Amino acid sequence: MLIDKNTYIRSAAELVSVDRFRCFLTTTNVIISILILLISITAYFGVKHDEHKLHLVTFYSSLFLQIGCLFAWAWILIRLYKDIEHSEKLLPNKRIFILHGSLLSVYLLL
Repeated sequence: MLIDKNTYIRSAAELVSVDRFRCFLTTTNVIISILILLISITAYFGVKHDEHKLHLVTFYSSLFLQIGCLFAWAWILIRLYKDIEHSEKLLPNKRIFILHGSLLSVYLLL
C-alpha cells in the first residue's frame, strides 16, 4: 500500500481501507514516539537520582517495547509473505528481511 496505490486500489472500499490503514499507521507512530520519549525521560531521572526502581522501569519498558515491535514486525511480514503476488512486488530481496529478522531475534535473546 505504501509503494503503488494502483496495485491495491480497485474500488472505493479499498480506498477507504487504505486511508484507514494510513490513519492507523500514523497513530501507531505517534504512540511509539511518545513511549520512546517516556522511556528516555525515565532513564534520565533514574540516572540523575540513582533510583533503582526507575532503572527497573526503564529496563522492562524498553524490553517490552522491543519485543512488541519485533512481534508486530514478524506478524506483518508473515501476512505479506502469505500473499505471493504482492510480496514479489514489495520485497525483491527477501534475504535482507530474513537476515534482519534473525539479527533482531538474536539481539533480543542476548
